[in-house]
Amino acid sequence: ELLEYLRAPDDQIFIKYKDDNITEVRALIVGPVNTPYALGMFEFIMKFPPEYPSVPPHTTDGGQTRFNPNFYSNGKVCLSILGTWRGESGEQWSSAHGISSVLLSIQSLMTETPYENEPGFTCSAETHDWYKQHYNRKITHETIRISVCDRMETLLGMHERYQLMTQSNATASTTSTTTTGGSGDATQTSPFVYRPAMYTDDFGDICKRLFLWHVNAYLSICERECKLVKAGAHFIHMPFEGGHNIMRGQYDYARLEQRLLKIKHILLHEATAWSEASKQWIRDECGAGDNLRGQLQQIINANCLEGMDISLEDDNPYIWYISIFGKPLTPYDDGIFRLKWVFHKDFPQVWPRAVFLTPVYHCHVTADGIPYYRVKREEDIKEHLQQIAALFTDDPSPNPSTHVNSEAAALYFGTADERRQYMRSVRRCAMRSTE
Repeated sequence: ELLEYLRAPDDQIFIKYKDDNITEVRALIVGPVNTPYALGMFEFIMKFPPEYPSVPPHTTDGGQTRFNPNFYSNGKVCLSILGTWRGESGEQWSSAHGISSVLLSIQSLMTETPYENEPGFTCSAETHDWYKQHYNRKITHETIRISVCDRMETLLGMHERYQLMTQSNATASTTSTTTTGGSGDATQTSPFVYRPAMYTDDFGDICKRLFLWHVNAYLSICERECKLVKAGAHFIHMPFEGGHNIMRGQYDYARLEQRLLKIKHILLHEATAWSEASKQWIRDECGAGDNLRGQLQQIINANCLEGMDISLEDDNPYIWYISIFGKPLTPYDDGIFRLKWVFHKDFPQVWPRAVFLTPVYHCHVTADGIPYYRVKREEDIKEHLQQIAALFTDDPSPNPSTHVNSEAAALYFGTADERRQYMRSVRRCAMRSTE
């Protein structure tokens, strides 16, 4: 199952596991676009018992807050397929189900109106809509705050609460508090305790790429939502929330914008740090340098990348410059687009940082020049290059999770007039590339 999943990677679901224990699988699900979970990074852990596939895997999330009527604050994931929620007979687990079934079922809970996932709460249509709206508001805020900002700050060592935690002893990290609230007694882990599923480094490089691809979307969400809520206002409690199984908090989009911009600044400058470090990697004769140089020579000898020129900076195998020539009969005809590629010594576990030095107007290229692409064989540099080159020949994907330039995507997938406007912008981009 794991190998099959890795052969056909998904744009929104990623999995990681260790070869010495494949019964524990971590999954990163990117929140679907046009939902309150849009482009959030939600991590889950699946533990497979010896009886699998006769019984389902034990599945939990990070337990940071109640992100959904079915995602509890203690990490419990309520799904009939997992046996943690009542359901019809056809919704129960069977041996025909598997990893993909579980992950897609979890993703399906991240809907446009998650309030409706909770059955049994009857009220007037007007009240129902009011709750739905406010539930979406706070999930949107916490998606940015917890699944994006907290995650990235922890990954980068920026998060004060986790810096403090690493200085404390192990017993402090398991402290919990028992509190009586609204619906009765509830045991809840202290908010300052590390949650293993939410903040692992397993998806560190993937999360960095996702952030750089989608940071402008996160900022747009903040700009939109701050006009709909009052700064400092506390979240509205939902009828089904109680005790510690609740999403508490208050709105502070100004602070979220500051955090997003700081994370963006750090990530954009990581490639510079790699460039400096590469001098030492060369002196240390890291195997990665020989691998990169060898693959480059194979690519040149095979002459398999027509319309592309590659050179190294000062013969440094970690820093590549790539010129892509727009092909005839494409909107990018006669254009020359220069890309800088900086590799890390841990390639292919860490992908190279790619940024266009020439402005590129494309649905799959951010305003900062970072291209969105996916590969099946991460270790194959030729495939990376082919996927980047395909941006200039293939039609953009209609999948909204791949649209890292929302303005360009809105035009390309809009009306006929808007599509023509997109093409004019592309042609101007190609002409200016040679000026």
